[in-house]
Amino acid sequence: MLFADGTRVVAWQKKGIEYGTTIDAMVQLAHALESNKSQGLASPMLLLQCDQFGILHAPSGHARGFLMEYGYEQVPLLVHDIRTGELLRITVGATAPGRPLISFGEEN
Repeated sequence: MLFADGTRVVAWQKKGIEYGTTIDAMVQLAHALESNKSQGLASPMLLLQCDQFGILHAPSGHARGFLMEYGYEQVPLLVHDIRTGELLRITVGATAPGRPLISFGEEN
């Protein structure tokens, strides 16, 4: 993850014996994102998630959910197109469905 001031924050997946105990790399970056936001600093300029073969992927569903729900849908990503290998510049929001419209008020 690259911030406007040049700060880079990195993480890697921590595998657990049981999948539920595995800690996603992107989720580990949540603290840096929220810390910068609470200090009034800008969102990241770029987010990269790379596998062991050097292929860039969108964040996992769990991480995309966090990013969308906490207002990071405009963060740019670089990903490889799975068909052509072409490098694409997209946003987090382009990788996830829209937020559900939930109303806790009166039914219409």
